[in-house]
Amino acid sequence: MLLQKILSCDRLSISCLCVDLALSGLDCARPPLTLMSVHESGAQPSWTPLGEPDCAGRVMVRVTVPVCAQVSDACGQRFAATGQVDAEVCLRLPGACHGYYSLFLLPCVRLLCADGCAEGPVFHARLQVVLDAYAVRPEPCILRRPEPACPDLPLYPPPITPGPPCWPQCPAGPDPCGWPARG
Repeated sequence: MLLQKILSCDRLSISCLCVDLALSGLDCARPPLTLMSVHESGAQPSWTPLGEPDCAGRVMVRVTVPVCAQVSDACGQRFAATGQVDAEVCLRLPGACHGYYSLFLLPCVRLLCADGCAEGPVFHARLQVVLDAYAVRPEPCILRRPEPACPDLPLYPPPITPGPPCWPQCPAGPDPCGWPARG
């Protein structure tokens, strides 16, 4: 059985990313258009390495994050639109990652501000982007067979000698427990 092992993780933050955001799904909107909000769509971002890792394990990666946006038109109607945000980030990978690995990215995108109104579906905007990046690699995992259940332990230890328990109140006679006989 193969399980994904996390080799490294990193949080990458771009506090102010200036983009020309091209949105789709605004065919019925009447210009001028106002960009109200932008957030990640929930789909997994795509990524492309822009070179080989250097000696310190850093590699430049181009990340494409699918986003959703709300746009208001001239009549005040709100429309939902989709688009993509591209960013180049430097990711640190440990020495164990040089070889086969995959990136799992968790993005967070929010609109800081947009420049006025637009006549078309392209908006000049400033975004804040935070990426949690996990380098993962499938590794074999051996499942152990279930061990037998442990037997119930007695509340008290068993007697040392077999036979009935003996107390000082026992009648006189040979005493197997070592108590003195009544006399």
